[in-house]
Amino acid sequence: MLLLNSNPITSLLLFLSITTLTFADVQIVALPNSCSSYPKYDNSTGIAGPWAVYSVANTPNSTIDGLRVSAETFTDDGVNVWGLTTLPKFPTYWSPNITLRCANSTLQALVVPVTSTSPNQTTWFPLGISTIENWQASLALSLPPSIPAQPYAHTTNGTRLPGTYLGVKGSTTWFFKYNFGGNAGEYYLVRWGGGYDGLVEGGRKMKRQDDGGFPQLDDRDWTGWLRVGEE
Repeated sequence: MLLLNSNPITSLLLFLSITTLTFADVQIVALPNSCSSYPKYDNSTGIAGPWAVYSVANTPNSTIDGLRVSAETFTDDGVNVWGLTTLPKFPTYWSPNITLRCANSTLQALVVPVTSTSPNQTTWFPLGISTIENWQASLALSLPPSIPAQPYAHTTNGTRLPGTYLGVKGSTTWFFKYNFGGNAGEYYLVRWGGGYDGLVEGGRKMKRQDDGGFPQLDDRDWTGWLRVGEE
């Protein structure tokens, strides 16, 4: 399996496309942090969506290109629920694909929480990048403190590429960190890859940043982007 580090990234395999672009030709443009920047925006409600989110690999022949983001939820007390997004090789009933929307300028994920007694008991959870050091900049659900994910466009030669991409602080790079969960199967943890400057907790630098950063990517991992798409 081939892994390309984010600096430099030599090529992009556009979502389900045979067109290959050099990374140097792709510019990242921050969009207004408003629901109107997302597809399927309804001006009468101020809500955009729903839509799915897919991985876009920036490595040719990647096995993760076009996979749909899923989530797992947890509870410590049977009441409060939080979760982490994953990229499973195959969706499962315990880690189903998630649907997203934007409401009140905030991304939300529709998930069946672990506390539900029926698969029809869904809840919208706020989606953000966790600043808690143990979660290593994971794209998480209801896990404060966190930084809200924001909309970006990708352009090349002055022309906007299809889709809206998720990112924060001027970076739309994501790390897909391989994890083997035993009976939970094989999946990738979704982590923001734009660096950890500014990801603070209580106004201090995170300990793991002082220790040299979070775990390094290896040949089982991938880098890429997250693209909003139709379900």
